[in-house]
Amino acid sequence: MKKTIIKIIKILITIFIYFLITQCNNIAFGAEIGQQIKDGKYIIKSAINESFVFDIYENLKTDGANLELWTSNKGENQIFNIEYIGNGEYTIFAVHSNKCLDVEGNSKKVGSNVLQWLPNNQDNQKWIIKSLGNGYYKITSKANGLCLDIPYGNVKNGSNVQVWVDNGGKNQMFKFEKIVEDVTQELDSEQQPETTTSHNNENVIMEGTRTINDGMYNIRALIDDKSVLDIFNNSKDNGANLEIWGNNYTANQKFNLRYMNDGSYTISAIHSNKYIDVEGASKVNGANVLQWSYNGNNNQRWIIKKISENKYNLISKDSGLYLTVEWGNVCVKEPNGSKAQEFDFEETSLISINSSKYPGYKEKLESLKKAHPNWNFELLYTGLNFGDVTSGECKVHSRNLIPSSYSGEWVCPVCGTKLYDSGLYCASEKAVAYYMDPRNFLDESNIFQFEKLNVYESSIHTIEGIRNKVNGSFLQNYANDINTACRNQNVNPYYIVARLIQEQGTKGSKIGTGMDGGDGKTYYNPFNIGASGNGYTQIYNNALNKAKSYGWDTMEKALEGGIEFLKRNWLENYQNTLYQNKFDIDTRNGTSLYTHQYMQHIMGAYSEAKTLRSMYSQINCLDGYFTFIIPVYENMSSTLSPMPTNNSESTSINVKINANGGLRLRRDANTNSDTIEIIPNGTVVLSVQRGINDNWNKVITSDGKIGFMSGNYLQITDTIKNCNYTARVKTNDGSGCKVRIGPSINLDRLTTLTEATEVTVIEKGTYNNIDGYDWCRVIIPDGRQGYMPLKYLN
Repeated sequence: MKKTIIKIIKILITIFIYFLITQCNNIAFGAEIGQQIKDGKYIIKSAINESFVFDIYENLKTDGANLELWTSNKGENQIFNIEYIGNGEYTIFAVHSNKCLDVEGNSKKVGSNVLQWLPNNQDNQKWIIKSLGNGYYKITSKANGLCLDIPYGNVKNGSNVQVWVDNGGKNQMFKFEKIVEDVTQELDSEQQPETTTSHNNENVIMEGTRTINDGMYNIRALIDDKSVLDIFNNSKDNGANLEIWGNNYTANQKFNLRYMNDGSYTISAIHSNKYIDVEGASKVNGANVLQWSYNGNNNQRWIIKKISENKYNLISKDSGLYLTVEWGNVCVKEPNGSKAQEFDFEETSLISINSSKYPGYKEKLESLKKAHPNWNFELLYTGLNFGDVTSGECKVHSRNLIPSSYSGEWVCPVCGTKLYDSGLYCASEKAVAYYMDPRNFLDESNIFQFEKLNVYESSIHTIEGIRNKVNGSFLQNYANDINTACRNQNVNPYYIVARLIQEQGTKGSKIGTGMDGGDGKTYYNPFNIGASGNGYTQIYNNALNKAKSYGWDTMEKALEGGIEFLKRNWLENYQNTLYQNKFDIDTRNGTSLYTHQYMQHIMGAYSEAKTLRSMYSQINCLDGYFTFIIPVYENMSSTLSPMPTNNSESTSINVKINANGGLRLRRDANTNSDTIEIIPNGTVVLSVQRGINDNWNKVITSDGKIGFMSGNYLQITDTIKNCNYTARVKTNDGSGCKVRIGPSINLDRLTTLTEATEVTVIEKGTYNNIDGYDWCRVIIPDGRQGYMPLKYLN
């Protein structure tokens, strides 16, 4: 026994010494061999079978995503940026994620895994690349002297990549194929495809010149100038058909053009990064055209021939046939001089929106699109004035509610602390404007309140994801029921879970977990459908009666019936996002604006979106194929609607200065700020906001100066009233008029009044020629006071 133990120890020592020698040798030779590979973008092929290449699992961008082998498709997760850092060492970045190949856990063990991780400048992210001749290389980790290795030489889709002791085998030999990122520049000369052998095509090449600048375009079909080239059904699959469709400015109608310095262009679809391709490289008259992954062949190259201003032919470099529209489909045919073969190019961007007319959208959406290329944004042009929308939402004072823990600018000044529903305050119009302004929520965290919900995507929506979120909640026994009902009805199950948790909390209320029907049955209403009223008793009885009317005497029935209810009344009725569940801003649903709204809580969509996003994050699919529907309103301010504050209020009151020697009007609400003017003691000014930075007031003087004064020296005085008559709003274009908290266009909007609205004028003549207007103080129909230009009253 003793001899056996000694023998084992000797073997282990030998292995350890071999390991140290190998490690030292590998590390030492790095400085000696110098740079073996030029910096650039490469596909890394296995010497065993060069059709298999390094690949980051499932195109993931997260830390820890595995390195494996996969059939080459030249996707970004198969392209690696090689950067020489000196001493024979390199970093290897995955292009799609900009993360480094990394030996997991900085391990020194033989067989350690390799994955991607954020750059950390540690040795486990540094690699020594040494030429072995015949175009093959060995890749060695600086951290442990072990070589990148395919276990057992097993090359197939999904084969793992690890580090192992150098064995000189083909499973540790790799070839680097240099390419250009996103294939947006001309390929290296050794990679250029051969020119076509078609006689017709030879003539085409002679004609081909740069006629269109590189960039992103909608390609308009002149046979029907309202239609553009379009990838069928927004598909990202190889083989998805090229067609024409009405221009809706979505990503599947946007194409990148790149001139290839041989008289031809590549044309790639933005949404899929796939290339317009003559199917099967066919040269037959009438051959179909579709999208396909880049292959560098001539059937993916196009001559753009200018006919006249804003009129072009697109000609296949491979066959010389012309791109042709035929009954909505797109094919290639012999030239015939018809409009079916004529196209125009409209330069566009990732997000096509007029920034001067609709400020604040483009930059935010383009930033999200760049970070998440799989995300698709649809702009919903409502045609509604934003001011009309927010004032319309506030005409019924129980329509938008906030928790009673909120105060100040959050609370409706008309309702004050009056309680609605189950103990909530009426929200102010400033609060409504903040949550209705889509631009406030175009970020990574809040965008999911605009996600299109009437879709079940099996690659994203999984039973595991549902179980993960409902675990420990009142829904934990119903994951399968939710999943089945949503799959059958093509509804996003994570939205359903988020809605249920928003309505019931994680533990569930009596309404959701079982109500005594008084007929020997228990009824369930987990979606709180019909659960409205003043006070809990009324809410409970309404919810019970609704559940009885639908026969929801089991939780399973209530879940399935509730999902069907949501789909029929909301998701299939032009309210298929969380935002549109909350805010009814689309007249196509057959109801009056602002009336068909699922929830009263003003933060409902915002809160549910947080839950929805957390579910996607937990299953690592935030880079999935999502569609977001973003409302766009008319006449929005260039500045985003501000968030209300608890410690201040925004209403107009007259205050008198009570300070010997006068009081400073400052630019900002602090004593270190510049002085605009010293206002004499006893002067009456208009305070439009109070409680700023402790006890400061925002004020405006009679000559229009706006600044801040310490509230310690201001005394509330009687409201100035120098007239009393009724008038109606009258504007030149009938668009109505903004009412502000004070007499300046630089002060917050109180509301917007529609044409012919009757107001009571109680002050005029005090604030003249401010921002080009003479202003008057009015009382609007709900009792609030504000200021508007006198010229817009009749």
